[in-house]
Amino acid sequence: NGVMLRVDQTWQTMPGLYGLAISGGTVVISGLELKGMAYNYKLEDVSSNNCGANDIADGGAILVTGGTLILDGNRFDDAGVPEKNCYAAALRIAGGTGHRIVRNNFVAEVMDTMNIAANVREISNNTMSSTADPTKGDDGVFITSQGNSDLWITGNTFVDKEYDGVYAGGGDAGELDLIKSTFVRTGIVANGAVARGNARTIHSRDNIFLNANPAGFVANNAGALLDIGYDQAFGDPLCMGCTGVTPQSILTTDPMLGASYTPAPASPGIDS
Repeated sequence: NGVMLRVDQTWQTMPGLYGLAISGGTVVISGLELKGMAYNYKLEDVSSNNCGANDIADGGAILVTGGTLILDGNRFDDAGVPEKNCYAAALRIAGGTGHRIVRNNFVAEVMDTMNIAANVREISNNTMSSTADPTKGDDGVFITSQGNSDLWITGNTFVDKEYDGVYAGGGDAGELDLIKSTFVRTGIVANGAVARGNARTIHSRDNIFLNANPAGFVANNAGALLDIGYDQAFGDPLCMGCTGVTPQSILTTDPMLGASYTPAPASPGIDS
């Protein structure tokens, strides 16, 4: 608790390293500061496009390939690192099950905050912000798989992510629950706060979207349920492409109506 793990630009000459690599067991990481860990990702020329050579390489703050990670109350700071390509991620969850990512502060990210490709139980009460140059921030939560399990994203703050705050991709059976998060996208001119890249069911309640150009949601019409209720959008539309989604359930927001959303007894959304 209270320890800083820090690397510098010399790590770019030996890329593919992680500050921490977890392959099994139940691991609790709390109260650490991981600084400059984006240097561990391969340095590429991204001057013409954010994806560089379109490769997907290793490197970042934490890699999880097995076990269960509880990431609670840590700080990730990449303020001094140049932009990495759009496949990079500070936290890469590629295996294991039952992970919880709670109360962390991701500061000045220059790549995806996290890449999710396994069963994560909850991502709750985190702050994910880009640098002063919002064109470096890439995605907040980039989902390629949920391991056929539901994922709860509750109470987070996403600030000026270059692409999406949450990208719901992958084709597994897990549903995505977005509850009481705030998305701020001041100065961003493309993508959306939440985007769906495949047939993933999304349930959304009580989220706030501020200047989420072009919209809070950018929805495809892949056929999975888009269920939006009591979200509020300011400055831009709540949803772009919703009219083409079937099935859908979109409840009109009403500031005079007190909406209640009660999760199931076993839900990590309770008291989160």
